[in-house]
Amino acid sequence: MVLSTNNLFCSLVLILFSGTQVFAQKTISLKKVEINPGPLNFKIIKVVDGREVKAIGTVLKGPTNKVMWAELDRGTELEIMDLIARSRACSSHPPDIVMRISKLHISESSAAWEEQAVTELSVDFFFVLENQLYYITSKHANKRSKSMEATYQHRTNIALAVEDVLKAFNAYDLEQHIISEPPIMMDQVGQYQIPLANNMYPIIEELDFSDGIYSDVNEFRENRPLILNGYEIEEGQNPVIHWLDEKGNRVQRSNYVFAIAHNKNLFFNFNSKLYPVEKRGNSLIFFGEATVNPGHFTKGLFWAGIIGVAIAQSGETVRMVYKIDLETGGVKALGYVRL
Repeated sequence: MVLSTNNLFCSLVLILFSGTQVFAQKTISLKKVEINPGPLNFKIIKVVDGREVKAIGTVLKGPTNKVMWAELDRGTELEIMDLIARSRACSSHPPDIVMRISKLHISESSAAWEEQAVTELSVDFFFVLENQLYYITSKHANKRSKSMEATYQHRTNIALAVEDVLKAFNAYDLEQHIISEPPIMMDQVGQYQIPLANNMYPIIEELDFSDGIYSDVNEFRENRPLILNGYEIEEGQNPVIHWLDEKGNRVQRSNYVFAIAHNKNLFFNFNSKLYPVEKRGNSLIFFGEATVNPGHFTKGLFWAGIIGVAIAQSGETVRMVYKIDLETGGVKALGYVRL
């Protein structure tokens, strides 16, 4: 018979804080483990524990599977920061990154001859610029191991999960990331709510697109265009859609077009004109029409790779940059780039 503690964890939290029952506590130390994620191109300057419940789960001890609370010996922030520093896992050079632990949960299940240890880890990464933090992305890892005594596997599983999220973030192209969320201060990072627009919808995750027309934002974010025929595309930097009748003749129609996929590229309909869409990190952006800066464009654009703000002078030619809001279907003006 397998005893799972996944559902038990939540009920035990209520029991502990109601004061009706207190379980013994098991501390887990990461001092004897190291990680080796390979050369990393960023520097972790701080680890923040953003979880409300500081216990990391429960473990089963002894032949009777006694339930015990589990916590990291010196606290989550110090144990994980020390693990990263001790392993010399990160670069000693910028960009400076803050890691927030949004989920760290361990559990065990016990069968007749073996036990299984499970670790679930979710980490949010923030870019540090001029003492302010900007959300970048989130990474997740799950680790499972089996042995005669699962409790001793947790420290290794936690370390390997940390290694996995660092590797995953290292593969993230910071040079292409556009910082579009408002900055926060260091003391706010623990309570920061990840914007829904940063959820990894299929349109963000896909690397390939089949030709078709998206009629609304729902089709677009799920990458499921419903209009697959009855039109033709006039090629160009800003393609033009021509509707066709059953005989292939061009006709006038008022079909609304949210966006199109054509020749494995995306184009967004903005002010009745199709603009090429680019992926920058977890964002989909497009560049508007070139215009001469009349002098009132004062908002520069943060590029993580450049680390700075450019203020265009009056008379310079600029192009506005827009981000597609995958929740509402609208657009957000991020700033400009010089041409």
